[in-house]
Amino acid sequence: MISQKLPIGILGDGQLALMLGEAALAQGVDFLAYGNDPHSSFATRFPSQFRLGKKNDQKTLNEFARSCSALTLENEFYKVNQLREVAQATGVPFFPDLPSYQFFESKVSQHRFFDRLGIPSPRWSPYTPEAVQTFSYPLVLKASEGGYDGYGVRIVQFEEGLAQALSDLGYSEGRPVLIEEKVNIEREFAQGVLLDGTGGIIFLPLVETIQKNGICEMVLSRSSLSLQEYKKVESTIHVILKKFASTQMRGLFNFEFFYVNGEVLINEGAPRVHNSQHLTLNASPVSQFDLVMNYLWAGKMEPKEVTILPAIMVNLLGKSKGEQYRLALPVLPPEIQVHAKLYLKKECRPGRKMGHLNLVDPSGKFNLIELAERVLKEYEL
Repeated sequence: MISQKLPIGILGDGQLALMLGEAALAQGVDFLAYGNDPHSSFATRFPSQFRLGKKNDQKTLNEFARSCSALTLENEFYKVNQLREVAQATGVPFFPDLPSYQFFESKVSQHRFFDRLGIPSPRWSPYTPEAVQTFSYPLVLKASEGGYDGYGVRIVQFEEGLAQALSDLGYSEGRPVLIEEKVNIEREFAQGVLLDGTGGIIFLPLVETIQKNGICEMVLSRSSLSLQEYKKVESTIHVILKKFASTQMRGLFNFEFFYVNGEVLINEGAPRVHNSQHLTLNASPVSQFDLVMNYLWAGKMEPKEVTILPAIMVNLLGKSKGEQYRLALPVLPPEIQVHAKLYLKKECRPGRKMGHLNLVDPSGKFNLIELAERVLKEYEL
């Protein structure tokens, strides 16, 4: 045990909470998680550390907070005003801190924050019938809140499809929607940072994400760009991330970027651990989950940059339906380190994110994209 104090509390009980708990367990850190599903990923793995409660049950949420030394988030389902009430009632600190979290509560608030910092992004606007007239088709509509894994995104090719896309995203029910110009994306990248609120910064690895139908299919530790282009992207993104550090933001944040016509545009950010950095679990000396728990428990801000071996992650989506399921993988070269992670979800469903597979190639000799494509074609779940 690093020290004698109250556990770290996790708000959320999905697969990210599961992996935060596993990192805490490996480090001897006390931890708890709060969620509403007794069969969730976290509750299945850590039943004794799971606390059942509804998200909007303020009394139970406050009681949970009082049992913790600090609270961290695995999703953005909590509103900042609700969390402020918890902080005021209990005095328990949040990670990310709530002034920083408020900028990431919705996609609209994110874009306004990016604009304020002068960070380039695709042209955007909150949706109104008047605003949409200033955009050309095709355009992109996004749900401002939620909408993970591409489910909250609609590409509208012609004006005739606008009404259906707005209906799909809940605009008629009062849900905010934003408009973005559709840019010609050549590559997509992601990188995270741990910020301590005083300018201290730890860079997670810059990775390339490969998307299919709006869902991240695989994540590559080395880009198919030339080394010169890759270094330019990395340098630009580091400048952007240092801008966030200069605002005294505190927390672990992961950001997604578009590479368009030789320029880097920011897409969106998440104030938490993120699917794009799961490679750090097996290809780096410390994972994104380790960084969170080290910082919250022991205040560690090291190393300054997380290195990564040649590796690729494949998101494993369900291919069948039922509570009884197993993962079957094709035979891969013995030189490749294979790390399969299932998320312990009670039911497998087609298209549901059930786990991920990390393929690590210390030799750097293999075509990792070809291996990943083979896995995607041949695995069973």
